[in-house]
Amino acid sequence: MRLDELKKGLWGYKKEDVYRYIVGMEEESSRKLAEKDAKLTEKDTRMAQQETRAQSRIEELERLVETLQEENASLKANQSAVFATLLEAQRHAERLREESIRREQKSQEELKIQVQRQTQKLESYSARVQQLREVLRELMVEFDGRAEQTGAAMDDLKKQAPQISPSPAAGTTPKRPDPEGDPWKKLLSI
Repeated sequence: MRLDELKKGLWGYKKEDVYRYIVGMEEESSRKLAEKDAKLTEKDTRMAQQETRAQSRIEELERLVETLQEENASLKANQSAVFATLLEAQRHAERLREESIRREQKSQEELKIQVQRQTQKLESYSARVQQLREVLRELMVEFDGRAEQTGAAMDDLKKQAPQISPSPAAGTTPKRPDPEGDPWKKLLSI
């Protein structure tokens, strides 16, 4: 009902129409309040449901955060272990490298010492061979001198020896030693 629908009397609006208007306004207000309450209740219900869902989602996310924090702590521990292992491996590799260098230097020193010893032995052998060559050369010179003396003495003996003709009864001529054969036997007899 609208205000222009009210009937006017002599002294203003009619009471009955005013009461009806007020009752109508009250009913309309009550209906609007009821609708508003229903909307609010529906909204409250939806809000409560959303709040419940949000609360369950928050709890789920909190559990997920806890799980992720535990996993993160585990990964950090693993990372620390891997880092420590890597550092230990680097230290070990450095120790191995140093040990390898030390062994190589030691081997080189030992090889150098062995080369020096072998060189000294070779020099000693070379000196001995040189001495032996000198002794042999001196012996050869002495031997050659004696051989010449012996040859000269034999020539003298041949000149002084009587000449004997071979007898026909013997039938064989004495063998002369082969001057080319067994020269070492000749050397030993001198």
